[in-house]
Amino acid sequence: MNASYRMATAILALAVSLGISPASAHETTGSDLTACDRLAVDEEAVLARTEPLELPAGWAQFSRSTVHWLAFATEAGGTHCSDIGWVEHAREFAQFQDRFAGFEWIGYEA
Repeated sequence: MNASYRMATAILALAVSLGISPASAHETTGSDLTACDRLAVDEEAVLARTEPLELPAGWAQFSRSTVHWLAFATEAGGTHCSDIGWVEHAREFAQFQDRFAGFEWIGYEA
């Protein structure tokens, strides 16, 4: 997969994450990693990374990372949890129109 495709895929996934998603949003007042950690993790994920992804300082306002989850505060005040268990490295973090976020990533079968 080329870098442009991975970036586009990540932007699409995170754009959905930042919107209102009733199926996966949690009733909280912001990004709540505790909510994400209560979710089951993919036991088949081949993960060599042992630390959370290092996110840009500007992302601290709306997201946080653990080893398995990237949590996003939604505009509705909930939290959306994105599984990052297959992500080994991330780079080229970007924000678009103060609503969308994306990054390029490398991981198992990326």
